[in-house]
Amino acid sequence: MTAPLTARAPGVRVLVVDDDGNMADVVAGFLSSRGCAARAAYDGPSALAAAPEFCPDVVLLDIDMPGMNGYEVARRLREVPALDGAVLLAFTGHADQEHRRQSNEAGMALHLVKPMELQSLWDVLAGFGRGTQNGSRRSPARGPRDRSAARVATRVH
Repeated sequence: MTAPLTARAPGVRVLVVDDDGNMADVVAGFLSSRGCAARAAYDGPSALAAAPEFCPDVVLLDIDMPGMNGYEVARRLREVPALDGAVLLAFTGHADQEHRRQSNEAGMALHLVKPMELQSLWDVLAGFGRGTQNGSRRSPARGPRDRSAARVATRVH
């Protein structure tokens, strides 16, 4: 059994970006209750404004948002030096291959499909977070944890 995210990565910072304010608030509240520092943003420009100051380790991005979609937000976040190494995850209602391809091209590590149980989301997030040695960012864990997270992500699609 894998250690909880907070035990392996205390203070992991997650930015939840979704134009459905209720969705963003519920997910951010759930993550906060698990010991994460979670913040919600309700559109692309708000996410871009909050991210450099908040410096999230993980960004959950809805794709269909008015004005600026999640792909564009992801591309712009990748240009922010303070977010180098942040893990971007698509969190969307689109399950088709074309949306998955676009998520990948925009630099997202996974394409998660809503609706998704909060515990399943937590299981996926457990593979990401802050490095424990020097506070530097790290890539998703390699080995058994990765395969488990991939199974969870695949199961919810």
